[in-house]
Amino acid sequence: MKAKLQTLWTYVKLYGGYVLMAVAVVVGFISYQHESDKFKNLLQQMQSQSESHRKEIEQLQQVQIAERQKHELIETTYRQVIDKIEKDEAQAVTDLDRKKRQQVRDIVTQTHDNPQEMASRINTLFGIPVYSPNSN
Repeated sequence: MKAKLQTLWTYVKLYGGYVLMAVAVVVGFISYQHESDKFKNLLQQMQSQSESHRKEIEQLQQVQIAERQKHELIETTYRQVIDKIEKDEAQAVTDLDRKKRQQVRDIVTQTHDNPQEMASRINTLFGIPVYSPNSN
């Protein structure tokens, strides 16, 4: 038995390095396959996150475009309303000015011989107080 153990020990010393190397290659190959699967899973996760972020960015851009369009519509409507108000106000001022001028002409023609009455009626028309020298 001792001879067999010595023979076995000699074989182990002679071929043990090769056996260990083969075991190391098999373990390394298995480990590499396992790590490769982890790497593939990690790569897939990164790609799915990247796709998710890309979709989220697209949605945010669409929301931003929609908000910008709403803002432009509101701004256009606002500008149209302001222009209409300004136009109507200018027309009203012009009409009022014409009406006041006509009323002043009527007052002057009706009271051309009475300056006190003319001043009084113009005062009433425009709401401007007119002081006569006789009222002191």
